[in-house]
Parts: sequence; C-alpha cells; structure tokens
Amino acid sequence: RGLYSSLVEADVAQFLHGQPPQSFDIVVSTDVFIYIGDLQPVFSGVKKAIRPGGLFGFSIEASVKEDFILQPTRRYAQSTAYIQRLAGEHGFEVLTMEPAAIRKEHGEDIAGFIAVLRTA
Repeated sequence: RGLYSSLVEADVAQFLHGQPPQSFDIVVSTDVFIYIGDLQPVFSGVKKAIRPGGLFGFSIEASVKEDFILQPTRRYAQSTAYIQRLAGEHGFEVLTMEPAAIRKEHGEDIAGFIAVLRTA
C-alpha cells in the first residue's frame, strides 16, 4: 500500500541501540510493551536514538504493585511508579500519564495508561 517508508522486524531495544544517535524526533509504541516485561533496555535505546526535546509516547497495561508482571493472559503489565522511575533514570520528563482503556479483550476494556515523555 505504500504506507511505510520502511518496515523493520526486530527486537525493539536492539533496533534502537543500532540507530545513529539522536536520529528520531518521536518514538511511539502502542500495545507493544505488553510483550516486554523489563523496559530498561527500551528506555536506554530510546534515550540514545531520540533527539533532545523529542517525544516518547506509549501505552502500558496497568500493574498496581509490581514494577512489571507477567499476567495469566501471558501479557506484561507495568506500574506507573516503574515508568516514572525509568523516566527519571534516563533523563525523560513525564508530560502525561493518563489512565485509559488501551484495548478490548473478549469485549472488556483493558485498563492501562497512555504516557508521553520528553527528553531533556
């Protein structure tokens, strides 16, 4: 259809770490982190690949207590405290972290958050 200038199938963190420094203005990841528990390598890769002032937007499923947890659905959920901690460790400012139904599963809303971060 010609919708993409490029389409890459790769591990997210490895792909980001392989990009030239500061090569992106925006990084968006929706309904992806449910397949990744520990987001440390992803945040590190985004920080390397994004320009100062760049935006990093993503969705997560909500975890109440754990930094991240593999749920019975075989999908991961992350806590907002974990995201805020990773943001601080990697030099991101949290612009917004809004509760949202990130998708429907078996007709039910799945609770999560939509986050937008900015690099320093």
